Amino acid sequence: VSWWGVVTSNTLPIQILIQAIQQGTAIAVTDGSYKEEMGTAAFSFRANVTDGRAMTFVHMTPGYPQEMTPYRAEVGGLFGIASFLHRLQQTYPIEKGTITIACDCKSALEKITSSQPPAPKAPDYDLLVETYNMIQNSPIVWIPKWIRGHQDDRHDGQPLDEWAQLNIEMDALAKRHWHTLQHQRPRPFSLPSGNGIWSIWSQGQRITSWQPKTFDQIYYNPSARSYWAQKFDDFHELDFTAIQLAYKSLNLYYQLRVPKW
Repeated sequence: VSWWGVVTSNTLPIQILIQAIQQGTAIAVTDGSYKEEMGTAAFSFRANVTDGRAMTFVHMTPGYPQEMTPYRAEVGGLFGIASFLHRLQQTYPIEKGTITIACDCKSALEKITSSQPPAPKAPDYDLLVETYNMIQNSPIVWIPKWIRGHQDDRHDGQPLDEWAQLNIEMDALAKRHWHTLQHQRPRPFSLPSGNGIWSIWSQGQRITSWQPKTFDQIYYNPSARSYWAQKFDDFHELDFTAIQLAYKSLNLYYQLRVPKW
């Protein structure tokens, strides 16, 4: 199994899962965990919401510390589901089917199941577009289902339904995997390119979102950082917007002198 899914339990026969997909009763549930600039996710497949047999995975969210957020961890779980289904349909003859995908991150669910592809400027575009592309090129139809998160924190005494219980289970499993990795934290990595999707890389790292400042950082930042790093011990990136405002605030004499520096 690749990085996208490490099996933690497998009590669901693959043929039963395939049959459930073809009959439209199959489900998959995911949740992510984020802490101290590292993300993890857990996701599980069932023949139906009441079937206790499961095929369950965990993984570490791809991306570097400055890119990591709770949202990215959630999207990573959805990517894991799509990756498994993509490989499933390549291995077994599934001509059509349906699966309900449950997650407590409504925004991520909406983006990957939208009729329009995610915009390059969207946060975590790399994960979103790869997931979206796998869904669009699959004979398996995704039915998104939003679950209210952290329902175990409420104190009204009402019993939780099966969906809420599965969400709580995935949340606990993702947290457990985070603590397992934290003992010997792995080196961060970028999402590998795949499935015919174009990607842009800089200094060995995949660009996760194409913001207006991205080009400035890629093109101008290396030489500028090299210069200023000689003057400051801790220098990460240039704020080109602030530089532009500062430059325009100068009078003409100093504006003419700055380029000569």
